[in-house]
Amino acid sequence: AQLAVRELKAKVYLPKGKAIDARYSGSSHPFGKGKDIVVFIRQGFYSLSKPLLFTPEDGGERVETNLPSGAFEWHHLRDNYVTYAAYPGEKPVISGAIPVTNWKQEGKVWVAPFNSNEVPSLIANGKKQLLARTPNQGIAALIKASQMAVLVDNFGKVPYSEALQYPEIEKPKFDEGKDVYAEALKLLDESITLLSSTDPIPGPSDDDYVYGGDMGRWLKLAYSYKARYSMRLSYAPGYTKSGQAQAVLDAVAKGLSNSDDNALFRHGSGETQRGFFGWQQTQDYAQGIVANVVFVDYMKSTNDPRVPFFFTTVDFGGGTEYYGWKSGVNTSDFPYHPSMANNVTDETPETFMNYAECLFLKAEAYVLLHNYAAAETALKAAITVNMNEKGVAEAEIATYLSHITFPQAEETAQELVLTEKWVASYLTTAEPRFDWIRTGYPKLDFTKAHLELANTTTMPRRYYYPQDAVDRNPNTPTNSGLNVFAKGGVFWDAK
Repeated sequence: AQLAVRELKAKVYLPKGKAIDARYSGSSHPFGKGKDIVVFIRQGFYSLSKPLLFTPEDGGERVETNLPSGAFEWHHLRDNYVTYAAYPGEKPVISGAIPVTNWKQEGKVWVAPFNSNEVPSLIANGKKQLLARTPNQGIAALIKASQMAVLVDNFGKVPYSEALQYPEIEKPKFDEGKDVYAEALKLLDESITLLSSTDPIPGPSDDDYVYGGDMGRWLKLAYSYKARYSMRLSYAPGYTKSGQAQAVLDAVAKGLSNSDDNALFRHGSGETQRGFFGWQQTQDYAQGIVANVVFVDYMKSTNDPRVPFFFTTVDFGGGTEYYGWKSGVNTSDFPYHPSMANNVTDETPETFMNYAECLFLKAEAYVLLHNYAAAETALKAAITVNMNEKGVAEAEIATYLSHITFPQAEETAQELVLTEKWVASYLTTAEPRFDWIRTGYPKLDFTKAHLELANTTTMPRRYYYPQDAVDRNPNTPTNSGLNVFAKGGVFWDAK
């Protein structure tokens, strides 16, 4: 194409005529006539063995269309262009990539010979593929899948199919939550495949702040996330409770298997290294993390031995007690300062997922399958793990468990499991919120918990889209008229 352009220019660009007087010679441009040139590139994949270099010879020229022939005539300059464009209706590709050919199928796998020791990326059908050869990519797939699910859980429709393609796509469309979730679960399966690889290429080590490079634990976490998000779909259209319950059990069987497997992001001490909870304890608006009255009163009503491990005591003249805070009330208006979170330091980690959650998922799965004996065993194991992690004495654990009478009906059994999970999740994950949206459990007294309420019977079941997203992307669904308290804002909220 470059050679053809240069040959064509020699034909369509003509030198300008000579002026009658040197005073009217006009500009320094040598051409007096010329035309625009359009180069159409046909459909196909054009592989480059070296960089494609354009010089001034490959572009258009400025011509002087009317050379002055006298003192009262003006010269005119005009720019002509060379345009390189795809042939109408076609999508040619010019790439420095090397085509991989001679594919053949071996069982469920397609293979092809390729003479290179390094493959930085692989493109198939116009999309970048995940290379199944390094543990780092397995971790990346896990993190991406979990964040895709988190976005759907909080907003409903979110960008996915056109996301992360800037600058080609600056304003991506919003995809249905169910479609994004399906892709997230596929990505978790890819993560499991990658993390199961016996490829000798090393993974992360000291730069892995969660597991220190232990790929076996990352694999367990991938299975555990699959259990979490499989349970999220237990009431979603197109899924069945029993099917999702079995999917949960299949996944947790290979998931986190002890407290040492807990996925935690650990911190150092001091202002520049403290974690989120340590930072919250330094804030003046509530003088730290305070406990809500509904949560504290529930734990007191069950004589939960974790109360002193979770909260500080309050002494306002009548002895030492535990008191919760009603959200919206100024703490200075209390006759006492409410109990604060206990045992929170700069080093307190954030939790991605833990072993206890896996056991609670197992318990709920058995409830949905009406295997109440197995559900009770899993529930008590989950409570025991959580209490052991908090430092509760074995005798107190045994006493607490002895007072549990496990229901033999699905709804009441589910309520018990998710209420206990709510307690055990204190200062770990936001899963109890999504459990409540999905099932209605635990039962919460919103009037007791909050001073001023927009709705006395429910919490927001999804969030508004951020205003900057609305302003910058016209594809963002409108917040106008959106009822965030309405059921069904997220596709799986369908019980």
